[in-house]
Amino acid sequence: MTCPCTRLLLAAFLGAAVIASAQRPNTSDPEHISPQDALALAPEWLQHGDPRERAWAAYWIGRDRLEQQIPPLIDALNKYQASPQAGSSDWADDDFAALVMLDSLIQLNADVSPDLALALYPKFRARALLLLARSHGDAREALLGVMDSAKQRMEWLAAADLLARNPPPGFAARLLKNISPIHATIQVLSPLEGVGGGGVAGDCMGPGGGAPGTDWPPVRIYWLWANQAAGSELLVGGENPVYWQTKSSQDYPLAATLMYDCGNPLNAGPADLSRDLIGQLLGQKKDQFALQLNPFLNITWSSPEAYVNEATSFVLKQAEILHSAENGLRARGLLTDDEAASAQPPLNVKVVDLRDADKTQLPELLFADPSIHLIDRQTDAVN
Repeated sequence: MTCPCTRLLLAAFLGAAVIASAQRPNTSDPEHISPQDALALAPEWLQHGDPRERAWAAYWIGRDRLEQQIPPLIDALNKYQASPQAGSSDWADDDFAALVMLDSLIQLNADVSPDLALALYPKFRARALLLLARSHGDAREALLGVMDSAKQRMEWLAAADLLARNPPPGFAARLLKNISPIHATIQVLSPLEGVGGGGVAGDCMGPGGGAPGTDWPPVRIYWLWANQAAGSELLVGGENPVYWQTKSSQDYPLAATLMYDCGNPLNAGPADLSRDLIGQLLGQKKDQFALQLNPFLNITWSSPEAYVNEATSFVLKQAEILHSAENGLRARGLLTDDEAASAQPPLNVKVVDLRDADKTQLPELLFADPSIHLIDRQTDAVN
């Protein structure tokens, strides 16, 4: 015969088990778990769960805008960044969990330290750029690091545009070095001759990673655009603004890839973009900025004197434009005298003789400005 006290203890135990079972969140369908259950479960899964559970916890935090969980999310990312996997070129579940954690921080407009964002940049490039753009701290050193390590032009431009809003010391000098040297070409033609030109291509996609197992939360895909598109948002303005766009997906390999606008790519390299940024710092629109990286002059031969006058005037005008830009940067406190001396782009001048009839030797061009260099004089006469 069972003792009454034993029956009471058994009943209490079974009752507590039923209550605990009723209070334990049902995780069989984690995507549709209630906000109340997510709030109860997210801290535990974020701190003690496996990568898939950490990803679901991060997903709930973003979905339900659990802003009180931003510090634990950042702590989890700091732990990830300190792990050996963070520095690996291979993708594992820990990396995919970090993707979702970063998505939620972006969704919540969280303030992440520039140092952490820069540390995460090599693997999570679009996400790190968005965090740097929103950081409340001084992100300039980190953005310079992005400029130095960017493998795609859109990323370089985004970092440079962000820096141009509050240029750090040395930024203008860096831009001047990027446009160095200036290549001026003078073509000497016989009457009625002409010339043509060409163009460059742009970027489409950055590198990505592998794929996790099944039953993972939705993740976000990011695009960077050189032009505004339907559904895009401005990341940073400027003479060459950068836009970003995102959408939810289950495609983790694609989410680990930074996408670009393949249909309308950025057809400008760092030198051209640096030239536009110099004009922007000087308050000039890129279409009105007189500085050219590859100034070009066709001279129709008439006489030695006319050639010297026209060629000399052209070269001195290019040197004057360049010196005016440098002086403008100095006047705004963006360029020191020492930086100007070390970063000043030389003006390299090439003369190409394309005359097919008059064989008169071209007179030598002489310049007192030490930054002007006559690097070549070619004779490509048409026979």
